[in-house]
Amino acid sequence: YESAYEGQLWQLYDARKKRLAVGDAFPDHYKITLAKGDYTVLLQVRHENMAMLEKLTQSVLLIERPLKDNITLEVHSRAPVTGGGKLTELVVNKGSPACFYVSFAGAEPASAVAGDSLTGKLTLVDTPLKK
Repeated sequence: YESAYEGQLWQLYDARKKRLAVGDAFPDHYKITLAKGDYTVLLQVRHENMAMLEKLTQSVLLIERPLKDNITLEVHSRAPVTGGGKLTELVVNKGSPACFYVSFAGAEPASAVAGDSLTGKLTLVDTPLKK
C-alpha cells in the first residue's frame, strides 16, 4: 500500500495492562466497544528518516463514538457568537458558494468536552420543502 511511513502498528491495553486489540493503518477495519475506564494506546511507526518520525510527536488520537442522546442543531447565516441570524431557508444558486454555520439549539450535551468534534451527514434538497 502507499504510505509515507514504512509501517505502523497500534495496541490497546486496559488498566491491568491486558492487551485488548491490535491494528494497523486502516482505522475503518477496527470497531472496538469498551466499558468505562482507563486505557492506553501504544503506537509504533517505522521510518528510516528520524525527521519523518518527529513530525508525528504532536499528533492527535481520534476516537469516534456515537451520541448518547439525539441533539438538535440550528443553522445560521453568520457565526452564532456574532449574532448570526438563524436560517429557516437558504437558497443557493447553481455554481455559487454558500456559507453557513451550525450550532447546538440550546445547551451542548453534558458529555461534550473541549476538543470534541461533531461529524455527520448533511442532506440538501433541490426543491422547496412543502409546508
